[in-house]
Amino acid sequence: MKKRFRHAVFAAIISIVAFTGTADATVLYWADWNFGANPFPQAMNELGITYVNAVSNDDFNAKLGSTNWELAVLLLQGDFHGSAEFSNIPAYLGGGGRMIFTDWYKDTTMASWFGVNYTSDENMSAVAIADAYLQTGVGASIDLANPGNNWVTWSMGMSVTSASSAAFFPNGDTAIAVTPTGSIINGMMKDTFADYGKGLQLAKNELTYGQAAIPVPEPSTLVLSIIGLGGLVAFGRRYSISGSNVQQPLPNPPLAKGRAGWGYGFLI
Repeated sequence: MKKRFRHAVFAAIISIVAFTGTADATVLYWADWNFGANPFPQAMNELGITYVNAVSNDDFNAKLGSTNWELAVLLLQGDFHGSAEFSNIPAYLGGGGRMIFTDWYKDTTMASWFGVNYTSDENMSAVAIADAYLQTGVGASIDLANPGNNWVTWSMGMSVTSASSAAFFPNGDTAIAVTPTGSIINGMMKDTFADYGKGLQLAKNELTYGQAAIPVPEPSTLVLSIIGLGGLVAFGRRYSISGSNVQQPLPNPPLAKGRAGWGYGFLI
């Protein structure tokens, strides 16, 4: 009896390891602040994407340089910052890494990494989507709104250098740009969608743009899974395996240095 039990436990361990191996985190995520509803965590969960939620700018940069991520999502929406805090981004992008990026602070050095420049125009609410894939389930337009009138800057016009325009503001400025390797630069805070459902779908489209960020089991992993589950079935189906490896987002920390209300550097 003990021997049979050990065999069943061993089979269960094989199965658990196999399934966990397919669910290793593939996306690094960091949003420093939200006033409205940011759809990205829900979008990743609904797509079945496993992700790690960084807890600070420094933590994001360190994790970016230590793991081969399929995708990194960096939404800089509240804190003041500089390009030196994100020194690992150029190497990540240069190695073919894909990123979804927003920067309210309009750092010129960081913009150059993505092939865009920022214009002086801000806080435009209408976005015309030109890219066919980004239009999927959203349509040709999406509207923005400043949540609670809390943001000083909540949308930022851009011009493109090496990137391509995928969406436009009414004045002709680029609202969303795409790099040749599939990185996406957004000219809006990601908690500013007037229609949350559209914002959620746009987030899904950006996450899966060009390539799905959802991990697919490798053949060897499938074999291990079948062997492990077979052992359980042979033992009489007395054990079950369940669970999710999706890491849930952590609450945003208070702004140590940031902007909100209607004055830079102050929380009102």
